[in-house]
Amino acid sequence: MRLKTVLTGLLILFGVVNLARLGLWQLRRNDETNALIAELKERQALAPAGPELLGIPGDQANFRQLQISGVAQAEPYALLAGRYVGGEPGYHLIQRVTVADAPPGAPAELLVDRGWIPLDGAEDRARSLGGPLTLTGVARASAEFDAEAPTSPDGRRWRVMAPTAIGEALGASAPDWFMIAGAPLAESASPDPTTLPASGYHNTIRTRPHLEYAFTWFGLSATLGIAGAVVLWVSLRAKVDSPETGSI
Repeated sequence: MRLKTVLTGLLILFGVVNLARLGLWQLRRNDETNALIAELKERQALAPAGPELLGIPGDQANFRQLQISGVAQAEPYALLAGRYVGGEPGYHLIQRVTVADAPPGAPAELLVDRGWIPLDGAEDRARSLGGPLTLTGVARASAEFDAEAPTSPDGRRWRVMAPTAIGEALGASAPDWFMIAGAPLAESASPDPTTLPASGYHNTIRTRPHLEYAFTWFGLSATLGIAGAVVLWVSLRAKVDSPETGSI
């Protein structure tokens, strides 16, 4: 058996094993994801927390419902562009809220997505929404959104929710999570535009199809193994039947 054939076989074996390992890794990720989804659903079912949640890191606060009282800062604020409600263009208003009764040692401010406001007169409306308030909503970990963060030319208008970058631009001293104000919405429902800001959120837990990925990797591993075996068999048969070695 020639060295070239041996090396080809080893290369095929290497590919088969590593593709199968990727499939096994996706199966482990699927188990981890299912465990995380179960934990997040348990959090969603808990009674709303209060300002004590400010002392909890984002990975533990994520998807917790909460209710806070405090003062929304009229300036500075941020606007998320390209938001529509009922086909009408507008912004989502992002404000700093100084939280009452924040626990000692915890951040006293919170970055809050107040909801949708119309495009026309958005800046005046944003300033008018400062002042004392009580909000209900859900906590979301900043890390889940920061990867998509673009830069903002003026620090006020943003294309996507980038909590850490927006908080820094507004000078907020907030935890590593932010709040989406409002009540849970049905999957296909939109906030009510007759009450401004039109607030609400979808309890959507973003996942990836790990099982489908696993089957894909296993399929590629099997395909490579079968194709490689056929190639090696044909190559060996050709060598056996060649005039140099004699026909059997």
